[in-house]
Amino acid sequence: MLRLFSHRFGSLKGRLVLLGAVVVLASSVLGAALTYRAYLHERDAITRDLRNTSQAVATLIDQEIKSHERFLRTLATADALERDDFAGFYERAAKIASGTSRWIVVVDETGQQLVNTRLPFGTPLPRTQLAVGAVEAWRADRAFVSGVTLGTVTKDYVLAVSVPHRRDGKLRYAVALVMTPHAFVEGIDLRQIAPGYVMSVVDSAGTIVWRNLSAQKFIGHKATPDVVQAVLRRVPYVAPSRTLEGIDVITAVSHSPHSRWATVVGAPIALLESSAKHLVWLGLGITLGTLAVTAALAWWIGRAVLGDVTALVSDAEKFGRGMLPPTRPWALIDTATVAHTLRRTLTQLHTELKHRTEAEAAMRQIEQRFRLAVAVDQLTLFEQDEDLRYTWLHPEHAEHRHALGHTDAELAERGEAASLVRLKREVIATGEPRHGEVSVPLARGLRHYSLFMTPKRDTVGKVVGVAGAAVDITERKNAEQALERAQAELRQANVELESKVRERTASLHTLVRQMEEFTYSVSHDLRAPIRAIAGFSGVLLEDHSARLDAEGRAILERIMRSSERMDRLITDLLAFSRLSRHEVELTPVSPAEILREIVIDHPELQSPLATLTIAPDLPTVLAQPALLHTVGSNLLTNAAKFVRRGETPRILIHAEKRDGVARLWFCDAGIGIRPELQPRLFRIFERLHNEDYAGTGIGLAMVRRAVERMHGTVGVESDGVHGSRFWIELRLAPVAVAREPAVLV
Repeated sequence: MLRLFSHRFGSLKGRLVLLGAVVVLASSVLGAALTYRAYLHERDAITRDLRNTSQAVATLIDQEIKSHERFLRTLATADALERDDFAGFYERAAKIASGTSRWIVVVDETGQQLVNTRLPFGTPLPRTQLAVGAVEAWRADRAFVSGVTLGTVTKDYVLAVSVPHRRDGKLRYAVALVMTPHAFVEGIDLRQIAPGYVMSVVDSAGTIVWRNLSAQKFIGHKATPDVVQAVLRRVPYVAPSRTLEGIDVITAVSHSPHSRWATVVGAPIALLESSAKHLVWLGLGITLGTLAVTAALAWWIGRAVLGDVTALVSDAEKFGRGMLPPTRPWALIDTATVAHTLRRTLTQLHTELKHRTEAEAAMRQIEQRFRLAVAVDQLTLFEQDEDLRYTWLHPEHAEHRHALGHTDAELAERGEAASLVRLKREVIATGEPRHGEVSVPLARGLRHYSLFMTPKRDTVGKVVGVAGAAVDITERKNAEQALERAQAELRQANVELESKVRERTASLHTLVRQMEEFTYSVSHDLRAPIRAIAGFSGVLLEDHSARLDAEGRAILERIMRSSERMDRLITDLLAFSRLSRHEVELTPVSPAEILREIVIDHPELQSPLATLTIAPDLPTVLAQPALLHTVGSNLLTNAAKFVRRGETPRILIHAEKRDGVARLWFCDAGIGIRPELQPRLFRIFERLHNEDYAGTGIGLAMVRRAVERMHGTVGVESDGVHGSRFWIELRLAPVAVAREPAVLV
């Protein structure tokens, strides 16, 4: 198959024929696709136009009905109707609407006509059969739009828009504008909206109200079944259909939300097919024209290309025999360019052969240089002759150009390039590469280089100079020197720091001794006078109370109370200071055992003075027993103290465990702590309650200090009314202990 294809289409002529066939086929397919796409686009455009037209007409119908409703509501407020003056109302209404196409009718709930401007006033009027839902709409103070019905008086198809007339909140009458279908659409002029389409207006039951074709024949009749179903379901509808006359159309149905009527617009399929035929003929014409132009161009191009190719073959044969081909005209510019290039090539062959030897020598030199450049990154390449004068430097910037033709000794100060010159002389003498590092003072300062040097040889292998690469390592050398200086400074700083630490440690020991001496002074020297004051005040009260009046005894009692409070305050201060001086060693401690000891030491926590409940599952924590005793003692005595007068303290202690931490809760039913006071609660000397509750304001500060010394946290929750819930968090002990029994005292 491939051989047959190559045989038939291997030549340029065959491939041009194949190209023409492909173009013809592609043009035909493209033309058919574009024509079909245009047909679909036209169909979609007509469908959108149908939908938009039906929606626009539905909107116009709604607007027309609303304008009638506004007119009727204005008319229903007439004074004559309020007075039941039907003659006066008839006179006014007849001036507004009377005749054979529009008239005003007033009816009551039973359908009895009271006024009809189509007839002279006083003429006996018939009873009208009211439509279903009319009275309900009037009673709800809504307008009602009827469908198409036969008129009681005219015996012709009419429709009506009616509004209620209410008095004292009750329905009295209904005022209706009765009109023929042609009168209803007269103001809208629907005939000009969609020329060529079949358009109908139908009521909520699917009965035709108006139609632009055969209106007299079909008004009052039901629309086609598919349209009636779409109207009853009140859903948008676009689909192929057939009109009552039997015309095949694409029908669009749109609904009026206010009146529940619908607009039906149908586009004849023949109209769409006519447009499609035009598109098909247009596409066919474009396709045939494209094919004709393509075939002509293919024949013209093939003829020109074949002629030029034949001439090029003849010229190439003459070139091969060393002959210069004759000058000839060419059909194509490209072929002429190829022929001229071949002519120039023959002339240049001899010149190129002459320069080839010179180019090979230059290429060897370039190859040597660039092999060196590829071997080392980010360096300066150089070449020097036998006298060590620079003949080439790369990269070629201003400083390197200045160095060309000079030696290292000339560029540097005398004696400072000796090591560099010695290395290069060794390369020339031994013919072997050398590595080394040198420091060279230049105009921009002392520079450090890492050198790689190799002998430079001529075409016969004789050493005629030096070639190499120099990597500037000044930044690295400077960094190394800076690092050495920094390390020396760091060692010196460490020595000085150790000396300062020793001095500060000695100073702290001195301060601790002074603090202990001060504590001893407070414990003995300050408390002795306070106890003396309290003792002598007690002697006065016991031995000399008869000589004192009531005010004197009250003063002595206040002195004794103040002395006792001062003694407690000093005692608490001493305890608070001791919490920060001693080393704390955390061990596994059972909170239940500590709490039982506290209860034994404090009678006010025992029954019947208080009700204390300790949960049976308090976990073992890492703590210091004395500090935990201080924490529990302060929290429990506070819970027993801060209660309302006459109430028995109720205290509950339980625990929660999470993430290796135990939270112990101390819950009471006391007076509580207001939220705005809670941030000050754990400060020293903070007393948040009045003098009715004794205390020094140090207890909770001691709690916080003790918990922090055990690497824990403390907090409180309270709404200020229903008691308080203090909590402390301590780390769980690594080994669990047996569950403690519940304690109720």
